Amino acid sequence: MIRKLSNGMTVAVEKMPNAKSASFTILLQRGAAYDPEGKAGLTAVMTEMLSRGCAGKNAVELISELDSLGIERSFDCSAEYVSLSASLLPDKLDRALNLFFDIITKPNCDQNEFKQSVELSIQSILAIEDNPAEKLMNELGLRFFPYPLGRPVKGIISEIKKLTVRDIKKAMSEFSPETAILSIAGNIEPDEVLVSVEKIFSVWKTASEIRKLSLTPPKELPSHIEKALGAQVQIGLAAPFVSAKDPNYPKAILLLMILTSGMSSRLFVEVREKRGLVYAVRAFYSLMQDNGAMIVYAGTTPDKAEECIQVICAELERLKEGANEKELERGKIKYRSSLIMACEMPSSRAQAMAVDILRFDRVRSISEMIESVTKIELEEMNSFLKSKRILPKIILTLGPEWRNKSGDGGKKI
Repeated sequence: MIRKLSNGMTVAVEKMPNAKSASFTILLQRGAAYDPEGKAGLTAVMTEMLSRGCAGKNAVELISELDSLGIERSFDCSAEYVSLSASLLPDKLDRALNLFFDIITKPNCDQNEFKQSVELSIQSILAIEDNPAEKLMNELGLRFFPYPLGRPVKGIISEIKKLTVRDIKKAMSEFSPETAILSIAGNIEPDEVLVSVEKIFSVWKTASEIRKLSLTPPKELPSHIEKALGAQVQIGLAAPFVSAKDPNYPKAILLLMILTSGMSSRLFVEVREKRGLVYAVRAFYSLMQDNGAMIVYAGTTPDKAEECIQVICAELERLKEGANEKELERGKIKYRSSLIMACEMPSSRAQAMAVDILRFDRVRSISEMIESVTKIELEEMNSFLKSKRILPKIILTLGPEWRNKSGDGGKKI
């Protein structure tokens, strides 16, 4: 059930009769890609600030009230949006929604809390240096996606240090009901919940349209980042692929199941089981606006990096030869089981509903998603695989030098 409130806010509600809890997600379409030039990290600091006091309550009082309601919550941001999620007992839903309304519309923006938020954001960026896989993904996005979509969400330390409370207030003023999505799932009565939501959120009248991003091609950057810490070479490959709105998206999901889902998938068998090149290898889709990418990640030792990349590329190329019936059915079963198990949780379902509205302007039912994949016939799938060659646009490595020692050894940053 989807409704537009009187102020333009989009609300989706779904009853899950077998659930014992309720969850909601609020997406605010003002993500890190909208940070002004010279202020990368503004959204990350702002997201941290959202949990640090509102409507006259200081940070300790706000946290205490959230805890008293038994709310499990998370405040996150991406390139496209800020996400606030909560899971709780159904009888606490109204109070929780009122509290989150205050968090969004009546933030304190206290100077001392701002300083702490800046410090925590800086620490979060520094921690990436101890997580090579996360650093690799940040750098891969910067090289693949149009700027500023590919800009690291957590920001740049030198620019974060220059932020002010005024910057935070201005960014928060860009939150608007017309660009906000609220999804609620669990053991609830949809009609009653919609009445409550209208009463709570309809007084939010801030008017702000979604700004069009001015996208530019990503900069050409070195293909290897030398990092002495750690013995492994982190490998990332990014290839252009279908967007969420592409009619072939269900086939792309099934392709991913064949390539990387489970210990019998192609990448796992060829890269790990047959050759012992890696402990873990995986592929996934990354979707931002109308940009779709297939990302492949692996970690290996320097002496095996070249062969690892060659085998991964060969498997991507081999997809054009098609799949067999066994792979197709295994992929369908894997997708169906993983989707059903994930959507048994109200928190996962609420998040999926909100993202569906963002991507498709509607909420897909679980049965619709399953059918869109399970109805694909082998001939249809193989025709798609033949027509959609996956050619990596970016191959990035991070870690010890691994390339030809007699050559230039790769550029370094």
